[in-house]
Amino acid sequence: KRFTGIIFGVIPEFQGKGVDAFMINEAKFVIQALHRYNYYELQWIGDFNPKMLNVAQGLGDAYPTRKLITWRYSFDRSRPAERHPIL
Repeated sequence: KRFTGIIFGVIPEFQGKGVDAFMINEAKFVIQALHRYNYYELQWIGDFNPKMLNVAQGLGDAYPTRKLITWRYSFDRSRPAERHPIL
C-alpha cells in the first residue's frame, strides 16, 4: 500500500529554513499512525529542482524508485522548445 505525496510549496520568506522537510517528516508520522500504508512516495520532483531533491535525500530513508519524464508540446511551432530553468 502506497501513499503518494501531495504537491505543496513554501513561500519564499520561509524557503531554505527546513520548513519543507519538516512538513514532509510530520506528514510521515501522521500517515504512519494510520497503519494503512507501507510506503510514502514523493511523486515527481523535477531534475530542475535540486533544492527539493536535496530535501528528499535528506530524509534518510528516501531513495529514487524511478525516473519520470514530462513532455512539452508547443502549439506555436515557430518558438523553440526550451528546457525548464534550474530553480
